Amino acid sequence: MSEERNQILKMVAQGKITAEEAMLLLEAMEGGEPEPGPEPIGPGGWAMGAMPRPPKPPRPPAPPESIHAGRRFRENRLSPAFAAAVDKIGYRDFSDKELWQLQKHRVTAGYLRQLKELGLDDLSVEDLVKFKIHNIQPEYIEAFRALGFTDLTRRELVKLGIHNVQPEYVHKARQLGLDNLSVDDLIKLHIHNVDLTWLQEAAAAGLHHLSVKEITQLAIHNVSPQYIQAMWAAGGKKLDLKQLVQLHIHNIKPALAQELRELYGDKLSFREIMQFGIHGVTAEFVREIKGLGLRELTAQDLVEIAIHGLNIEEIRRLIKSRGGDMTAAELIAAHVEGDWVG
Repeated sequence: MSEERNQILKMVAQGKITAEEAMLLLEAMEGGEPEPGPEPIGPGGWAMGAMPRPPKPPRPPAPPESIHAGRRFRENRLSPAFAAAVDKIGYRDFSDKELWQLQKHRVTAGYLRQLKELGLDDLSVEDLVKFKIHNIQPEYIEAFRALGFTDLTRRELVKLGIHNVQPEYVHKARQLGLDNLSVDDLIKLHIHNVDLTWLQEAAAAGLHHLSVKEITQLAIHNVSPQYIQAMWAAGGKKLDLKQLVQLHIHNIKPALAQELRELYGDKLSFREIMQFGIHGVTAEFVREIKGLGLRELTAQDLVEIAIHGLNIEEIRRLIKSRGGDMTAAELIAAHVEGDWVG
């Protein structure tokens, strides 16, 4: 009886019923007759002579799904079991919001336990979420530690995960001569798609002791070990890697280098080879020019002739119209003036 009385008084305090209605309810509960009073008029009033029906008691507040260390858990949100498991591991400083972030990103209690066993017990929620997003597994960390990377920071671990640097890559790279690679070195190699196949081909081509900077420069410009090997075989052994990159950028083929070497021996410089390739001076063009009996033309003369668009047929006509041998300057001047036409 006292409980029902308290509920009625509580409804009065909450403004859900009036004091008069409360008195009628209390008297009805105690078996007394309510004092006669005026019949209410209007919608929702009592029918004449009828006892008013007590209002439906308020629904008691639903108890929390669970209470853990004073926390209230919202429905379909934070799992009480997950929170309890995290608390048991020793992570007691996370708020509900932080725990929800971990749960939402599938950071399990088992995962947290493994990280703690590795000494990583000071990670923030942001760190843990990043680890999970980028698939930084405890086994991954252990494998890098076995390779000597014992002091990796959380930022370095995330960077390695983002660029999918695998411990096996480091192991194989060391076997191919790339010792003492730093985290930044490994990331640069991966950014520029220097895979193990490239490194193996480089070793087979005799490209030993390359620096990470040299390797990435070759990779950026898609200079394959086979290209370098072919250029060296064509007689360009004196060419360094920077020059080889420049030749590749300008699409200078090893076949051209080989043909030019057959015509000039080792007399052509790197710059002259570059100019021949850029301006389309082929070995065939050089042979045909020489076959016309012109005075000795330098490599630069041939480049100037090509730049001005003189072809073999035009050169023949110019020589015929002038009645004999001509210099490169004379050929170019006649071409510009149009002397051969007609």
